[in-house]
Amino acid sequence: MYEIGQRNRGFIPETRITTLKPGDRSQGGKTNQAPVAYQPTLTTPAIQNQISTDSIVCVFKDLDPWGVTDTEDILATNNIPYNVYTSAEFGSLDFNQCQMIVFSGDQPKSFYDAYAMHLNKFENYVTNGGFLNFFSADTGWNGGFLWAPLPGGMIWNLTFAETNEVVDPDHPVMRGVPNPFSGYYASQGGFTNLPEDAHIIAIDTSSGLPTIVEYPIGAGWLIAFGQPLETSHYWGWDAGLILENTLIWGHEYHLSDVSWLDTYPTSGTLLASSSETINVYFDAGLPEVSQPGHTWPTCELILIRRMVLCYFL
Repeated sequence: MYEIGQRNRGFIPETRITTLKPGDRSQGGKTNQAPVAYQPTLTTPAIQNQISTDSIVCVFKDLDPWGVTDTEDILATNNIPYNVYTSAEFGSLDFNQCQMIVFSGDQPKSFYDAYAMHLNKFENYVTNGGFLNFFSADTGWNGGFLWAPLPGGMIWNLTFAETNEVVDPDHPVMRGVPNPFSGYYASQGGFTNLPEDAHIIAIDTSSGLPTIVEYPIGAGWLIAFGQPLETSHYWGWDAGLILENTLIWGHEYHLSDVSWLDTYPTSGTLLASSSETINVYFDAGLPEVSQPGHTWPTCELILIRRMVLCYFL
């Protein structure tokens, strides 16, 4: 028995504002070696935004990754409300109030230890329909190491690469990103023990390890990155555009049925160890037709357990 359905995975509006500046790999130094004069800091907004489950983005960090605040700058420039929370608030904060969580890269040991203590809370957040942007790049200027698994059981492995290959160039987070893309470093590790439903978006060209992976957990979505996204954006490296893409795409993401589209058939039966060609028809001639922007939606078919989902990008 199988089911056929469609889901809206969000989009990147044409009106988005980029803050990425031109740069080259020689700028910024090594992402795993802090300058001699580096002083760790924590920047928080002067006034916290009022919590709203419809729009608020929760940025989690104990220190500014690589000393920069590019995540917050991108959100503010695109009029996306956000709040900054530290790991000391993991226990008391209601994660379900966050439309999207940004798990910052390059954090101190205390941050990763607190995350490990509250791993189940992160997993429950996604299960309940949340969107988690998980920036895994560690061992940066703030010295911490991500030792606990990600929600869903995926494992982070430290390995540095100067180039990454894009496996899925049509994914929203890779919009405008060259293939291959580079940095110093392009990625600081890769992932193993991927969930069955995982979708690989980019890999380390040397080791072949996945460096960008996404997958569903319950009613929500997790996308994980091995790139030092925040400092890549600050210095204008290739992966900097990925940071902009995933923040804006994640904010627009709603894992829900496409209201303007009808699908048939919606289910069927297939014998074990057999194959069959299935003709699926989509009808957009519904009264609810209201598509964002002037674009042709792209359908991505993904088999999740026994359900074939057509994701519109």
